[in-house]
Amino acid sequence: EAKGFTDTVDMLVGKKGIVMQAITNEANGIVKVDGDTWTAIADSSIDAGEKVVVIKRHSTILQVKKESE
Repeated sequence: EAKGFTDTVDMLVGKKGIVMQAITNEANGIVKVDGDTWTAIADSSIDAGEKVVVIKRHSTILQVKKESE
């Protein structure tokens, strides 16, 4: 393991993004963080256009919350 090397995906935690496709209880949404799009989940529904913060990463899915929460 290289010294000082960090998995770039782990660096996403704490970053801000924007919801491209609404996140609901029934369906995962899509968020854009640093120009990349990710599948996203949240504890509550978040509409498209809302600003979010990444709080956790599950493999290729990001868990987010509203920036205002």
